[in-house]
Parts: sequence; C-alpha cells; structure tokens
Amino acid sequence: YHEIADFDYIYYLARVSLASLYVSEVIDLSATRYNLFVYYPGYYNGESRVVYNQGSIYLLPVAKAGSDQQVIAGTPVNLDGSLSYDDWGKPITGHKWAVDSSPVGSTATFSNPSIATPTFTPDKAGKYVLKLIVNNNYYDSLPDFVVIEALNRKPIANAGLDQSIILNQTVNTVALSGSGSTDADGDVLLYRWTLTAKPTSSTAVL
Repeated sequence: YHEIADFDYIYYLARVSLASLYVSEVIDLSATRYNLFVYYPGYYNGESRVVYNQGSIYLLPVAKAGSDQQVIAGTPVNLDGSLSYDDWGKPITGHKWAVDSSPVGSTATFSNPSIATPTFTPDKAGKYVLKLIVNNNYYDSLPDFVVIEALNRKPIANAGLDQSIILNQTVNTVALSGSGSTDADGDVLLYRWTLTAKPTSSTAVL
C-alpha cells in the first residue's frame, strides 16, 4: 500500500489493467485530510508507481534495463532498454542511463546515455551496477538496474627476444627477461619459467 495525503477522496483501487485503473470505491469525506490507498500488481521494487496530480491518477512508465551480463573486462557490452513501456500506451520519449556503482578507479562510460541501446565498456574487473530511468514526456519512471560483471583479463607473457650463443666459452649462460610481460587490469605478475625442449643429452637448467 502507498499513502498520498491532502485531497478530497479515498480511492481503493482494486486492480490496474494495462490500459486503465479500476476504482472500486469512492467515498466523499468532510475531513480536512484524506489518504489514498492503492494496491495493484505493478508494485515495482517496493515503491509505488502511482502519481496523483490535479484530481487524476497516473501510473509512472516502467524502465527495463535488460538482463545481467558477464564479460571480459575491456569488452563492449550492448545494453537494451527498448522493452521499457508505459501502461497507458504513451511512447517512451527519453532514456537516462547512469553508473550506480563500479569498481574503484573505473572511469567507464556509455557510448550515449540518452538512447535505448547504448554500449558500455567496463574498464576494470569487478561488478558494475547500471541504472536506467525512462520518461513518457510527462513523468520519469522509477529506476531499473542491470548488473555487468567484468572478469579479469589474462596477463600477456613476453619471454623476450630469441638469442644465440657459442658453446664452450668461459660463460655459457643466457640472461632471460620477462619484464615485457603485461597485465591489462594492473595486477601484480608472478613469473614461472620452464624448459620445454632441449637437445638430447643436454644438462641445461634454468
């Protein structure tokens, strides 16, 4: 139930169809303060979608931010708010996407936060909560949320350049360097070298 105060009737709304409100009882009272109690199947995320304005009752439009997605960090995500709707059949005339929460240090943004189907590229591994609010040219909807989980990217190993040496010299060693290895997520790298092939009878070790 949702309470709205300071007008002249109590409307007990038995149900809401896609096209209209059904008023089951109207009681004229003489008191100076009245309440509106509404119940309807479209009660949305624990908040009322009913608006009372100058004697009329309206339902706010409904934002649909789409399904949660899981991608590799750095991969563009196609968002889809095109299933947002208005119970009265009014067109959805505006979309407002925003980042509600994101990993620390992220600066990820939308390709265009004002269209139904923007792209969003998570720039760091972690969870992103994105928010969509739509408008029907009269009222904003309540927000709807979609979660984008960006997975950590694999590091890139760089074992350095190929090298050649002449054996049986005073020093028969080669200095290896993996310092060119990188991690796009900025994680600390650990190194593990292995000898994958060597000549028969070789005793070479790392």
